[in-house]
Amino acid sequence: MLIEQKKVDTWLCTIGGKNIAIANNRLKMLVEQPNTISIVGAPDLYNRMLFLQGKFYPIVNVKPLLTDNADLQVAALVLYKDFDTSLVTYGAIEFDRIPEKILVSDDMSINLTELPTGISGYSLAGFEYVNKKIGVLDVDKIFNL
Repeated sequence: MLIEQKKVDTWLCTIGGKNIAIANNRLKMLVEQPNTISIVGAPDLYNRMLFLQGKFYPIVNVKPLLTDNADLQVAALVLYKDFDTSLVTYGAIEFDRIPEKILVSDDMSINLTELPTGISGYSLAGFEYVNKKIGVLDVDKIFNL
């Protein structure tokens, strides 16, 4: 008897040439050349906001987790759960380019300990894709640091 592999859509994202993934059900909108605003005096992790359709959304700066060399051109509006209020709300993450939607199956999974240093502590899971070890970003965790 053959057991069918579970397959899920996932967004493969790039920041400074480094890859991370975001679960398909978390990424809600992509914005090319986003309108962002710097917040003077805010911590580096949350020092910018995305202005979109008349609303402001916090941008979490994932870049230091992966690299210092990034030319961020695309913002992704994502859903996350605020640990203080238990509300699900929107925030943004920026990438080098438009993420690629890929299909990930169970047989691609790897242990979190196999992920590159830095991203493993912010990942829910890991998988191997085209000979690269990629972490699935824990969106809730990074917005609640």
